[in-house]
Amino acid sequence: MFETLVLRSIEPSVNSSLIDEQHIFRPDRSTGTCTVVFSSFIFDSFLNMLSDTIYTDFTKVFDQVNHNILIKILSNYDFGEPILSWFSSYLTNRKQFVKLHDRISNIISNSSGVPQGAILSMLLFSLLVNSASSVLRHAHLLISAYDMKLFMRILNENDASLLLTSIV
Repeated sequence: MFETLVLRSIEPSVNSSLIDEQHIFRPDRSTGTCTVVFSSFIFDSFLNMLSDTIYTDFTKVFDQVNHNILIKILSNYDFGEPILSWFSSYLTNRKQFVKLHDRISNIISNSSGVPQGAILSMLLFSLLVNSASSVLRHAHLLISAYDMKLFMRILNENDASLLLTSIV
């Protein structure tokens, strides 16, 4: 219940700050809209030149989110200190276990990741991947539910190198 209230209070400012290339967990965006944008780029490229694409897979990324980086990203918004402290508490010192039928695993500390299935997880993940555009110099970017595409038109061998160096 409280997570829903937090989501409703921060979602408008977060959604307005997300880059256009992000088609993840947003109104009027989907993996379908991402596919249409990418397909259009590829089609245009085939008419005039080549294109290169780097695909990244986010399948397990929800487990790998660094809490300190996420808190730093959250601090760039004007949410105020009570919300930032709450997020820090929400993310850190979490414990988890697995229950399968009548068996329960040992309890372990969870030092990274966003809570899977939680109401805020998708929004937090969106904030994290939103910062990807700030480090790209030459490539185009598209982000969908569980992957990110980095791509550019290739006119010569130097352009292919630019794509690789844009992610280093």
